[in-house]
Amino acid sequence: MSLTDSDLMVLPDDPSDVHEEGKEKADTDMEPSTDTDVQAMDDSTRISTERMEASSTSPRRQQNINSETTTPTTEREEPMQISEPSSSKDISSPPPERQESKMEVTPIVKTPQQAVSVSAINWKQVPSTTGPIPRPRHGHRAVTIKELIIIFGGGNEGIIDELNVLNTGTNQWFAPATRGEVPAGCAAFGFISDGVRLLIFGGMLEYGRYSNDLYELLASRWEWRRLTPLGTTPCPRLGHTFIMVDQKAIVFGGLSNEAEDPKSTNIPKYLNDLFYIEVKEGTTLNWTTPSITGHPPIPRESHTAVTYLGKKGDEKKMVVYGGMNGKRLGDCFILDISTWTWTQIMFKRPAP
Repeated sequence: MSLTDSDLMVLPDDPSDVHEEGKEKADTDMEPSTDTDVQAMDDSTRISTERMEASSTSPRRQQNINSETTTPTTEREEPMQISEPSSSKDISSPPPERQESKMEVTPIVKTPQQAVSVSAINWKQVPSTTGPIPRPRHGHRAVTIKELIIIFGGGNEGIIDELNVLNTGTNQWFAPATRGEVPAGCAAFGFISDGVRLLIFGGMLEYGRYSNDLYELLASRWEWRRLTPLGTTPCPRLGHTFIMVDQKAIVFGGLSNEAEDPKSTNIPKYLNDLFYIEVKEGTTLNWTTPSITGHPPIPRESHTAVTYLGKKGDEKKMVVYGGMNGKRLGDCFILDISTWTWTQIMFKRPAP
């Protein structure tokens, strides 16, 4: 999703840090919560309650037979049509406290012709679908390629390793037969698309283990490949954001586990570090840690991040909102990708 200058007008304000560390302690024993009023709990907390024994691992996980792990380069394929498999597997049938900030955002009053009526935006359930419907889950991720919605992973009495696709043109679900270096099931990971190329980073694996693996899925032939970029790899994490800005795949924040034995102990550490890899055609993948300036967000996980484009589409920025750091957060920050400068913003109207 992208925002434009027609939606926001940015005015300077005096900076001031008023961050407080969260006072709520993260669950360290990964036991299920019995509190009925915590339904909005973040992915990592809910998923950590569902660690299973080895027997719960899905039998559908495939093994790498012929692939080798090498230093990858970005290889652009010729455009290929993505079609649904024809095999039998297809089944064709009060608001948060306002923090002082460096910037102030003034809503622009639109004319009646420009205004969007909230009443005109309605949810509508998709009519009946055909094909194998994915089982219920949470902590999964989804991306789109043209008319396809591609869903991977999540948690449901264990970690799911299934890939499901919905063709929105035909309202048909199918489970493509994948090959190559198929990743283990994971949840609360990062999932982005770059044409017909999909990238997955990090997340929670079985037994509460956190991952920092990077995988590529070529949807033109449903083939997985594990990537090993050069440079310093981000630490294993979940609940981070992973978005594409100006052909840079950017990882920000998340939650890591500093325990030596994550199977039995959880020592949570909230993160606000940032890494990126260039995905331009012909470049060698390399993890880069840019030199950050400005007023960065406090460490957090389960936040959101979207791309912001200027009026001419030449201002590449990342907007981060909310998350968790022992308590639920409602602050907002903008990162200017051209200068790697963070700026905290505040709204004149109450934040969500």
